[in-house]
Amino acid sequence: MLRFTSLIILSIFIAVTCYASAEPDSIIQQSEQVIIKDLPDGTSIMEVTDKNGGKTITKLKSNNERIIIINSDQTEASQQPTRSSSSEWHIDAGGLNIGWNFAPGHSPSEPIEAGKSWEIGIFHIVRARYVVSRLTSLSIGLGIDWKNYKITTPDYYFAPNNAGGITPLPYPANVEPRNSRIKIFTLSLPLMLKQKMPFKLYGSQQWIALGASLDYSPHGSTLTRWKDESEHKVKIAENKIGHRRWAWELVGILGVSSKVGVYIRYQPLSVLRGQGQPSFKSLSTGLIFCY
Repeated sequence: MLRFTSLIILSIFIAVTCYASAEPDSIIQQSEQVIIKDLPDGTSIMEVTDKNGGKTITKLKSNNERIIIINSDQTEASQQPTRSSSSEWHIDAGGLNIGWNFAPGHSPSEPIEAGKSWEIGIFHIVRARYVVSRLTSLSIGLGIDWKNYKITTPDYYFAPNNAGGITPLPYPANVEPRNSRIKIFTLSLPLMLKQKMPFKLYGSQQWIALGASLDYSPHGSTLTRWKDESEHKVKIAENKIGHRRWAWELVGILGVSSKVGVYIRYQPLSVLRGQGQPSFKSLSTGLIFCY
């Protein structure tokens, strides 16, 4: 419970920080008139007239669609900083994801319900991002994820067995089943390529991100709830479920805007391992914010 609460607090913090610290694409200075004159040598002259009639003349050079000030008649105190056009590294965080889990390959007698099986995580608690160009970047980071696989049918529940795993068993007689779920906590190391589109739709920057993630799951558990004949609530929990510790995922993200995207993650290996364990893979999709 403490881990889950910490994850929620960290998710809210990253989401608020992301929206508060959005990086602008350019620096805009208020002025009455801006005139740009192109020269034969590939440079340009920008004349800016402010509201008081003062004029600033700046010589510019374009490089990969970024502007570099070569010289200017501005005083040092009034000069605006410009971004470097070269590739560079950034350290940041982001990527709050909330979605639903599917379980490809599960037995029809143990239906894991996607609408009730949720996922929450942060793609990058910390991330090293290399900016290749204005539109392209590579990144590697450390993320956390909490997946929940739930069944609510009255037929079976996830019961611990003597082999250190779980076995689907029928509910005891004369009880009122509620639900049974598997929960997996994962540390991930995603390697991603992000490509912004060279256009905007409805004023927003679209983008795609593709990559793979190496995952380590230090914790897995089951929790089953029912009511007995006396209307007492019964909970059965187990932390030894024989889940797969090391796995890998394929990841794809489609960015609707700079702040919101839709993601899909697929783990081709079975979530559980060992003889007699339920066999299913992991497929999740949902929304990602501030990636």
